[in-house]
Amino acid sequence: MEKVTPRWFTALLVAVLLLCSVAVASSVFYEASMRTQIADVQTSLSAVQGRLRKQQQEYAEYVAALPSVLEELVAVEPQAAAAYDQEQALRQQRKELRTENAALADEITLLQSQFTGSDADLTQTLEALMHLQNALQSLRALHQLDP
Repeated sequence: MEKVTPRWFTALLVAVLLLCSVAVASSVFYEASMRTQIADVQTSLSAVQGRLRKQQQEYAEYVAALPSVLEELVAVEPQAAAAYDQEQALRQQRKELRTENAALADEITLLQSQFTGSDADLTQTLEALMHLQNALQSLRALHQLDP
């Protein structure tokens, strides 16, 4: 006696098998995607670890060089203080020279105005002198005509 399976059972079995096949196929794609992501993360992690090692090495070099740099700094500090004092003195000297320059400019302006005034006076005096010389020459000429 042969047993006949109902159609709904066959359809259900096919559906379950199809569903399992889809689940397996999607898990394969998901796994491949995850492997790619893991490889990317590992590459990124390797790069970060390389940078970290480099930074640690540089840090160690800086820490090793720090005492000599501090010694140099202590040695240069008096020179820096002297240079700062010299700079301040030069700044003060520059201020004084600017003040002196302004005073000299005012004095030049005053002398120029006085010169302009005395130049006008001198011109008037010269004109008066020329007029007097002309008058004197005229008088001499008249005096020579009168014997």
